[in-house]
Amino acid sequence: GIQGVGGRARRPPPPSSPPPPPPPVVCVRVSHAVGDGLSLVNVLTRLTDGDASLLDFKRRPSGGGKTSAIQYLTSPSKLWALLVWLFNCVVAVLSAIGTPVGRRDSHTAFYDAKAPVAYSGKRRMVTCEGFKLADLKVAKQKFGCTVNDVVCACLAGALHQYDLEKNDAPKTAPLTRAAIAVPFLDGRPNDEAHLCNRWTFVSLPLATGSKTIVERLRVTKRRCDLMKTTPAAHAVSALNVVAAATLGPKFQSQTVYDFMSKHSMVFTNVPGPTKPVTLFRGKAVRSMTFAVSNLVNQVSVMSYAGEMGFSLVVDPDATPDAHLVGEYFARELETLIASPETTL
Repeated sequence: GIQGVGGRARRPPPPSSPPPPPPPVVCVRVSHAVGDGLSLVNVLTRLTDGDASLLDFKRRPSGGGKTSAIQYLTSPSKLWALLVWLFNCVVAVLSAIGTPVGRRDSHTAFYDAKAPVAYSGKRRMVTCEGFKLADLKVAKQKFGCTVNDVVCACLAGALHQYDLEKNDAPKTAPLTRAAIAVPFLDGRPNDEAHLCNRWTFVSLPLATGSKTIVERLRVTKRRCDLMKTTPAAHAVSALNVVAAATLGPKFQSQTVYDFMSKHSMVFTNVPGPTKPVTLFRGKAVRSMTFAVSNLVNQVSVMSYAGEMGFSLVVDPDATPDAHLVGEYFARELETLIASPETTL
């Protein structure tokens, strides 16, 4: 209608235009029995229009030639390095075999060590604001590490901040481990369309506790390098194969439960397409997020077109404020990039 104001007629302002509808979401549910993460990303790219550029998953060739036995005997430094590597291999194998019967992680706000680990029947997916892949690469180049090192260090700092916020009695140096999904890159088929399931879980102790972000990254890089250069993944895989072959699937299932329940979370890092892709004849894909429901909390990151997505799958009753982990992660990354230190 028309309202009279001071003898003049005035039309009411037009109603504000409704907000645009949210973009459609395409959900695909896939069993992990179909293939491992690298295989499933290849499946995803075949659903897109045209060619999707992926990160190179192939193992980089090692620099230099092989060291002969004579070189080890005549070079004390090389001999010492060999002995240290052999010792680390033995420790990694014993740790992998002993984890199912070993201690659980420390009690934190993110992992309840006081109650038996059981599936409650409830899971909530929490999608946090993503990060620029370029920011992660800045930290990578600044400190001479990998993007995965940066992600794991920032995750450890975020979990520490979350524990300080939510735990009445946080520990100064808690044991917080992530079960990391590690693919076997050697022996994978050359045909990208071929599905395979060559992966296993390996324990990674996160650098939680009272540390600076640079100290976290220093510890994280050392632990990740050790994880990549020792046969822990092969030891875990062999343990499952032997358990199933000799004692049956029921015992193997119990072994897997015992292994996973000792960890605070499962952490998965999946590299996605490096450039934007389209679906359904030209519909641009704005972002990609994946979620896995596990016995313990799940933390996942996935790169796509210059962005790094961050998501969690948690029990909503046990971890009602899981979104704070994503916020703390962003703060840790900002602090790391702004740090005046440049070396580890």
